[in-house]
Order: sequence, then C-alpha cells, then structure tokens
Amino acid sequence: MNINDRPDVSAEKLQGTVENALNGLKIFNLLKTSIELGIFDILNEPISCKQVSNKLGIEPILTYYLLEIVAKLGLMDKTGKFYKNSKIAEVFLNSESDYNRNKCILSLEGNVDLWNNLNHTLHGKISLEDESFFPEIIQVMAENCLSGKLHDTVDLVADCDEFKSSKTLLDVGGGHGLYSIAFSQMNPDLQCYVFDFPEVLKETQKFIEKYSSSVLTIPGNFYRDDFGGSYDIIFSSYNPGGG
Repeated sequence: MNINDRPDVSAEKLQGTVENALNGLKIFNLLKTSIELGIFDILNEPISCKQVSNKLGIEPILTYYLLEIVAKLGLMDKTGKFYKNSKIAEVFLNSESDYNRNKCILSLEGNVDLWNNLNHTLHGKISLEDESFFPEIIQVMAENCLSGKLHDTVDLVADCDEFKSSKTLLDVGGGHGLYSIAFSQMNPDLQCYVFDFPEVLKETQKFIEKYSSSVLTIPGNFYRDDFGGSYDIIFSSYNPGGG
C-alpha cells in the first residue's frame, strides 16, 4: 500500500453521522443531568452562573458551559450574567409545573441503556413483569398525555352527540385515569370507570384524589376478567398492553 493513495470514497459523511449521533447523546445526558440536579427548579428567577455553581456544588467553569448549552437549546433565557427558565422549561421542566415532563425524559435512560448495549440486547430477550412495569410507566404516561394528547383526544370525543347523552363510560386499561377524569369534567352527568390491574389502580386513585374526581375504579385483567356491567361508552387509549 502506498500511503499517498487516497481511499476511493470520502469518510466525511460517515464521520458526520457519528458526530451527529454523539451530539444527540450528549444533549440527552446534559438535559437528564440538569433535571436530576434540579437546575430548572432553581431558575424560576434570574440567577448567575456562580450562584448556580455554589447552590449545586459543581465546578464553576463546567456550570457555565452547561448553562450556555441549555440556553442555546432554548430552555433558558440569558440576560447579562443571569439565567432564567425559558417559557418551555417553565412549563415542561420545572417539577412544580402541572405539565412537567421530567419522568418522561428520565425514563428514556432505560432505552439508552438498551442501545448502548445493543450487542447484548440483540442476543437476549427483554421482558418486564406487569407488577414492576405498570406502576412506574403510569406516571410517565400521565405526564405525556397532559402535554397535549389528552386535550386533543377529549375534545374529539366530547364533540360527539353520543358522548353528551351518555351516562356511563368504561376506560379499559385506563392507567392514570386522566382521560376519565377529563371526561367527567366535560360531562358532569357521566359516571366514568377505570378498569386496570389492582397495583395500577393505586396510582389511578392518586390522580382521582388530586383532581377531586368522581371517577370509580374496577380492578382486573382485561384478558380474562369481566368488566362488571354494561356501559354506554367503552374507551381505551395508549394502552401498553396492546388493547
């Protein structure tokens, strides 16, 4: 081989693909770490890099780079030396917000691990037991639907004449129960029921109490158990069980 001979094809496209992929991973980990550190919780008011560094006990220069990158992503506004949550971070990343998506974002770490260990993943069978999987995913699904999906779905269903005249609704595999809670608010004469695993309904009940809702729960497994009555409307949405 003559060292002066060029390859037949440029490596530029391949290198660009690799660098773009790596940058995406860097951004995900930066965002994940920012959530874990609680950065979006302390930036409700303008705060300097030095104050953030002191508050969180992290290196000043690294704090600066982190804040600068997050600002360039549009998640912080910078005025002089002060940083503050942008509107999108205030709504979706502050843990006090009713619409925060922190659990949604942090839950992706499991997917990242599968991809980081793809050789192992391809040779094995990945499975999750219902008992451990569902209660955790319920919180993630709740955050996800509250950011817009719930509102679009409820508006669509509530516009139907049948919805307005119905008295009972069964939400099959309803999980968090937020759809039923929303339906109840749209039609106070509608009694909604959420059918799901008993361990899932413990999470459902928390949302029912949070919104002071009249929604009732029915424990069971829809693959083998009876729904316990007749209903004017049967509803199911984003059911991880495949329903």
